Amino acid sequence: MKILMIGAALFVAVAIAGLFLFSADIDREIDFAKPLLIDRPNQYLVCPKDFCADTPNELSPVFEATPEQVLGAWDKVVSAEPRITPVDQADSNRRSFIQRSGLLKFPDRVTMQVVPVEGGGTSLAVYSQSKYGYSDAGVNAARVKRLLAAVAEALK
Repeated sequence: MKILMIGAALFVAVAIAGLFLFSADIDREIDFAKPLLIDRPNQYLVCPKDFCADTPNELSPVFEATPEQVLGAWDKVVSAEPRITPVDQADSNRRSFIQRSGLLKFPDRVTMQVVPVEGGGTSLAVYSQSKYGYSDAGVNAARVKRLLAAVAEALK
């Protein structure tokens, strides 16, 4: 029994150390014109064509709406999300927030920028990144896709 307890304690210690070993700087300034992606799969980037310095995981949709309408829809959608703490709201065309996981409260940062599209319409650049861990089991991709789908629905 004592060996089992020591083994369990060692496992927990290694797991906690691994979280901090694979910690990302989610407090850094997000500039879509500069490289954002790091060498881990715990992030997801969606951008309009030729807007971001990095190749995005997916191209963002173009909404047939004004930037103000898209921003209003984004704010409405995000306000309905659980465990949200807004951050960095100084720029009127950008929003950032921290969303914590349900059980362990791990923080992920999401940054969005409204992008007017030449010829009409509005798109969004969205970057979501986990602070801890190497992988996120697809959480950031699912979040960004869910938010974009909800914005599209809110604009109908």
